[in-house]
Amino acid sequence: MVAVGRSRARKSKRKFSVASYLGINLISLPSILEMHMYYSIWVDCLLRIKAQPSNQRDWRVKSMVLMTAAMTFNWLLVIKVTEFAIVGHPFYEINFYFLPDELGTLLEFLILFIAPWLIVNYLLIFRNDRYVQLLAEYPYKEGRLFLTYFLSSIFVPIVMMWSLILF
Repeated sequence: MVAVGRSRARKSKRKFSVASYLGINLISLPSILEMHMYYSIWVDCLLRIKAQPSNQRDWRVKSMVLMTAAMTFNWLLVIKVTEFAIVGHPFYEINFYFLPDELGTLLEFLILFIAPWLIVNYLLIFRNDRYVQLLAEYPYKEGRLFLTYFLSSIFVPIVMMWSLILF
């Protein structure tokens, strides 16, 4: 009888939730929504660029360049705000002392800001032609979603920079 009481006690300590029953980790729920938005923007970008007749041969490269540029500007904004407004000093840098300053800065920018997003975009969109499945799964918003994301990604950091310089 004692063993039965202990097993009931152990079971009563466990909390039941619908999320745990379905095997969903609540921490991963925002990432599911973020990935849905990420894929929606990508599909909108792919179809918008593919729809233009001049891009029939190189629409993959052009879409990769545009999305990587937008994501690079977003990442740059996050890092610079974190470095100067929160931490107070630069922490996300690589110093190439053996190279000339301009070449070192360019290489640092390529490695820290562009390369991560090129790799992520390739692995999530273009590897094994995953974009074919995504094109069938997500609706086309006639380029509005992509243009909104791209323009806000480019202009928000520029406006913030100018506001810091002027004020």
